[in-house]
Amino acid sequence: MQVKGIKTFAKTLGILLLAWLLFLTWRYYFKASFGTDYPSGGRLTPSQRAMDIRAYHFDIHVKPEEKKLFITLAIDLRLPQTPPDTMLFDFIDGYSIESLVFDGREVKNYFYTNNRLGWLPRTEKAPRRDTRVTIRYSGIPPEAPRPPWQGGFVWDKDSEGYHWVTLACQGEGGKIWFPTMDTQTDKPDSLTMSITVAAPYYVPATGRLRAVDTLGDSLRYHWTSRYPVSSYGINFGVGRYIPLSDTLNSRGPQTVPAFFYSLKEDSAENVFLLQHLKQQVHVFESLFGPYPWPDDKLAAMQTPYLGMEHQTLNAYGNRHRYEEIDGHTVDVLLLHELAHEWWGNFISTADWADFWLHEGFATYSEALYVERIAGTTAYFDYMRRKMRAIRNRKPVIAGKNLSTTEAYNGDVYNKGAAFLHSLRFVLGDSLFKNMLYHWATDSTTRGGKTVVTADFLHHVNRYASAPQDSLFHFFLKSTRRIEVHVDSVAANRYRISLPGIHFPLPLQVEGSSGARKEIIPPGGLLMESIGYPMIDPDDWYYKKETVFSGGQ
Repeated sequence: MQVKGIKTFAKTLGILLLAWLLFLTWRYYFKASFGTDYPSGGRLTPSQRAMDIRAYHFDIHVKPEEKKLFITLAIDLRLPQTPPDTMLFDFIDGYSIESLVFDGREVKNYFYTNNRLGWLPRTEKAPRRDTRVTIRYSGIPPEAPRPPWQGGFVWDKDSEGYHWVTLACQGEGGKIWFPTMDTQTDKPDSLTMSITVAAPYYVPATGRLRAVDTLGDSLRYHWTSRYPVSSYGINFGVGRYIPLSDTLNSRGPQTVPAFFYSLKEDSAENVFLLQHLKQQVHVFESLFGPYPWPDDKLAAMQTPYLGMEHQTLNAYGNRHRYEEIDGHTVDVLLLHELAHEWWGNFISTADWADFWLHEGFATYSEALYVERIAGTTAYFDYMRRKMRAIRNRKPVIAGKNLSTTEAYNGDVYNKGAAFLHSLRFVLGDSLFKNMLYHWATDSTTRGGKTVVTADFLHHVNRYASAPQDSLFHFFLKSTRRIEVHVDSVAANRYRISLPGIHFPLPLQVEGSSGARKEIIPPGGLLMESIGYPMIDPDDWYYKKETVFSGGQ
């Protein structure tokens, strides 16, 4: 009895421990807040809207032992004819500012409080329209409590005890480590980064590596980019990295350098990821057009956290957790972050309220990739999984001028993807894919475009036979779900209706004569069938269970 009791106790304890671990996992992945300490986005001040950041020039010294940064940042600006009364940048408190030079003259009377750095331009002489501010500062940046959802710097070590420094700050924006304007609407046109570390560390960063200088026992890495980039997309890492390299023959047509920056200890295993990344790009290029950053590089960097989209340097920490889809090995994390090079980095939302334009599109891109490599059945199965994960507690778009914290919820991924899946059915397959391709490629600027949902709606309406405003509002700005009623009104005659939907909506209807696409008007549709028809058998919509009523 005593032995049996011990076994029972051990079994119960094991179950409780497993339940606790599952709870912690659920909390980590699904209840994680986003950027809550320093939310990004919202409204700019009038003086900020008057400035146009043209370029950032970073000179960074990283001291991992102290978890400290020493930075000189020069910001090239274009000012309006009448300059703003106040020069104002978003920059979190806590750094030590050693000097600030604006328009060629040192500024002494700056203010630095409430996560903003500003000063009053001198009144005796207006600054030049094309001018520069140079700021020398140092400090310990925020350490990420739960990257990538709650971001900051990650000061880690590899298995051999070497420093491993990475950064994730989409939820917070670049303001947690450099003065900027906390918005996606003002991307710099270019970027240079000189980053100095102790030898033998390697520094991957945004853009293309131009040179490496040896300075005694230190190395200085020079990175440049001539593309616009969001502040959170400016990124670098420090570690015992090995640059696994190859070339991508882009549809550009252009040869693009391709890299996977692997920790030295994992380089053999990570060779597959570089080849997998190239194969994923080829599929996406056929769907969305050429890779957006051919003059820089295609790259992913190994990180101790799960992942994040950083322009030309996506973070990868999935630890080779692959999915097998109909005999095809897929790293979905690598795939998702790659999709963001088009959806998020190239085409960026101007308001975080439209977060789904990043995450919904990237998630739906996963399904399109699965369809391309594994076929239609695998595509529908993948989308059913995504729809089962929808929580539907608040609308995908919950307002305007929102911060990342206010806008973020899991449904920007899955319900956003489900909406695109439904839109594909509404428009028809060929028209939808043509629309999507041109949404990605019809840009008047070399570095993409900054948009809101209304811009995408306008683009869709150019391809649709009728305006889709009501469809967008129903799926994106409410938590309502389609409810289908099928009423038997006579022998072999049925009325299909959509209560509460006051706009025509196509449905896949399968009766005794076969499956067809029917437009259901607000008053319902009468159809003949021997036996109740099946409604939406391929699950094109996120909907409630069909309600059948009446008798025969």
